[in-house]
Amino acid sequence: MKTVGRTCVLSKRWKHVWTYLADLDFNDPETCCAQLNLTCYAQPEMAKFGDRVNRVIIANRATYLDTFRIQFPLSTSYAAHIHNWLKFVFDKQVGNLDLDFKAINHPTIDILNIYINPSLILNTTLKSLHLRSVTLKGPLLQWVLTNCLNLQRLSLHHCKASAVDDSSTPHQKLVVSSLQLKHLESFNSLKLLNINVLHLSAPNLTSFIFYESEIHVEYLSVPSLVEATFGRLYSHHIFHDLDSLSTFSSQLEKLSIWHVRQYVEGPRQSLGPKDAQIKAISSHQHLKVVEYLGYTGWASAAEFALCLTQHAPMLRRFVFDTRQPKYVGKAREVYTSDRRDQMDSVRRTTELLAKQLRWRQNHVVVVIL
Repeated sequence: MKTVGRTCVLSKRWKHVWTYLADLDFNDPETCCAQLNLTCYAQPEMAKFGDRVNRVIIANRATYLDTFRIQFPLSTSYAAHIHNWLKFVFDKQVGNLDLDFKAINHPTIDILNIYINPSLILNTTLKSLHLRSVTLKGPLLQWVLTNCLNLQRLSLHHCKASAVDDSSTPHQKLVVSSLQLKHLESFNSLKLLNINVLHLSAPNLTSFIFYESEIHVEYLSVPSLVEATFGRLYSHHIFHDLDSLSTFSSQLEKLSIWHVRQYVEGPRQSLGPKDAQIKAISSHQHLKVVEYLGYTGWASAAEFALCLTQHAPMLRRFVFDTRQPKYVGKAREVYTSDRRDQMDSVRRTTELLAKQLRWRQNHVVVVIL
């Protein structure tokens, strides 16, 4: 709408230029506020937003779409509208698709309402897909990974299966087998999508963010992985099963591990100088940076840090972030007095650990946030 106004002011002959735009971004800045993150607007606001989107896509004359983005808290009652929007963007050969509904009552997307026979459709234009607060019906996710041949980025945040699919067996495997995929991000989604095994074969994958619990990951082929971030219960799996480090990448340069305080550590398992564990860490000849997000002084993490510092040959920087980030890469800025006291205590403990790390390898820079 801003583009319409600007072009009309410049010249009356340009009043229809906006209909050829290849980037369509529909959002409400207010929905970025934390207090609106888990709710949806009242019906009049949603109806107004839906009408605005419908008017724009009806008028659009572009032959293809580079980007289509929806960031607005819509309820399940708008599923039919969303299916029509998706038909529109796929007909326009969309390159980047971003759906962020920011609502508790996730709208449902059913691929069968978009294509008659999805198994026969190959998509060569979709390069990036981001889904947040979306309910997926049927094999949509596997369809995307199988049929979108040039997909380079896939991001899932707080997605879940539809009520119909909830009754199905949870022992499902998601197969990620792609030559083009470069970035994969899964945040509190796979378990809710009835998936408990992730089969990962992506030789060009360079970035992997995995914030999940009770998910088994099979690293079949990820030789190009440069950055990896692990969180939730899977971070404890990394600490207690160092052999898994040797299964995914010898090219890894940055490893980030996110700890969540409400998860209790399992039985302590001393790392010790086990040959297999030392070999697993030593195999990472390119690992330069390790960071702990939300660090609270957990024992297994301290032991892991000492082991990494001693046996990762190229490690140069270790970051202990004692803040509690709400999302990956975003730290909370407001803390209670009790939380600040706890952070101060953790930092004092971390300073003692930092001295041990520097004593073992004085070339490693230790940063405490």
